[in-house]
Amino acid sequence: MSRAPVRVLAWPAFENKKQNPYNWLLYSNMSRESASVEEFSTKKLLFGTHDVLHIHWPEWQISHKNFFLSLFRFIRLLLILDMARFKKIRIVWTVHNLADHEKYHKKLAAIFRLSLIRRLDGFISLSSVGKDQALRLYPSLGTIQNCIIPHGHYRDVYPNSVDFSEARKFLDIPLNKKVLLYFGLIRPYKNVVELIHAFKKLANHDLVLLIAGKPHSAQLGAEIKDAAHDDSRIRLFLDFVDENQLQTFFNACNLVIFPFQENLNSGSALLALSFNRPILVPDMGSFAELQTMVGKAWVNIYSNRIGPKIIEECLDNITVEDVFKIAPLNNLSWQNIAKDTAQFFHQVSGVNDNFMHID
Repeated sequence: MSRAPVRVLAWPAFENKKQNPYNWLLYSNMSRESASVEEFSTKKLLFGTHDVLHIHWPEWQISHKNFFLSLFRFIRLLLILDMARFKKIRIVWTVHNLADHEKYHKKLAAIFRLSLIRRLDGFISLSSVGKDQALRLYPSLGTIQNCIIPHGHYRDVYPNSVDFSEARKFLDIPLNKKVLLYFGLIRPYKNVVELIHAFKKLANHDLVLLIAGKPHSAQLGAEIKDAAHDDSRIRLFLDFVDENQLQTFFNACNLVIFPFQENLNSGSALLALSFNRPILVPDMGSFAELQTMVGKAWVNIYSNRIGPKIIEECLDNITVEDVFKIAPLNNLSWQNIAKDTAQFFHQVSGVNDNFMHID
């Protein structure tokens, strides 16, 4: 017997595809799973008919230097959530982060998070460690429905027709050199400056470090340039990387390094693996679970701080042939993720009661 579709208002749903196709991939695959999804707007909330309001990254609302703007956004979000509750729309939060990275207004953030949690009907964690940390920080989350659904891969989302040799030629890097890559938006907690200092302590002249991504501030960009200026092995591409250029950086490298100081989940790590490049990451957040899923050859984990010895040991285990291997990401398919998410929406909303419980 077919199920009635669950009607989802997602914030965001499709509009952030260029910045991060996570939402687009999730909801595009959900249409076959007895679910209909619309992009959030206040008008749709007020005049539409929905079963679930699915929110992502609510911390963005207060992640602004201007306190009064953050306060205004905070109040606006609570009004939106209260309107959803008034209309008996169930509110589900996918926990990408447990705090805003910039931490501009710590007291406001604490009030914001507690106010958000009191209004939730369910939450989705991307890993078991994410769920455990969320429950430890906010025990009241244990009283609402929840499930664990992993972050999917980005394979076949971006152009990938430039091979290893072509990518090296485009970047003017000899084939015999080993190339390390940091990729993604550069924020202070991502620790790129420390990565540069660690790399500079490596004596091997057949290494290249690529830093590709836009700094969050002009000051941070200046710090990166200052740290890298006296080592010709370091190449900086400090700007937003177009989706057509992703393949050049990933396909030219041997190893992608994310030297984060804090992390719960990382879409950038999934992006690197989607281009079949091994990653070096700290022992935090969901990385251990990711390593279990795809293997130690693909997810290399270090303890404490990034340093030259850690990088050197990881590189020793990587051969030239490794750039032609395929990362095993079948367990992170969006079809399965969309199916599990739609099932959870049915559970939380009560639309159809005759299906398997998720916990």
